[in-house]
Amino acid sequence: MFHRCMLLFALLVPILTACDDDDPAGPSSVSLVGNWTVTQIELVSVANASVSVDLMDEGVTATLALEADGDFFLNVTDPVEGLETFTGHWTYSDVLTMEHSGGQFVGEWQFTVSLTGDTLRLTGADAEFDFDEDGVENAAKLNMTATRD
Repeated sequence: MFHRCMLLFALLVPILTACDDDDPAGPSSVSLVGNWTVTQIELVSVANASVSVDLMDEGVTATLALEADGDFFLNVTDPVEGLETFTGHWTYSDVLTMEHSGGQFVGEWQFTVSLTGDTLRLTGADAEFDFDEDGVENAAKLNMTATRD
């Protein structure tokens, strides 16, 4: 009996160790290149994840261009503030990093990426937003959803 259990164990170990809990590989960099219409720009409070704002509900529109040479252009149009263009360089390995040097905010966003068909979901970048409109920016996570043009 002991030998049968050991044999069963010896057969199962390679199978069980071949299975892992890692997420499947994300999309390729090439599949991200293109023009995208942003359908959601969500800011979620770090202090209270139940507090969030979708800027699209405020009348904001946006487009994102990820170019093959690594440049990106994010054009955000607010009905009150007008057009804000973020420009910079993007790279992708396990996260999408967008280093922006143009626009009101200079810095870096790092997003987790999901691509399903022609829908791109970028989640979890560090940002700031004045959720309670007291003039003080609060820590937030930035999420965006876009569809390929």
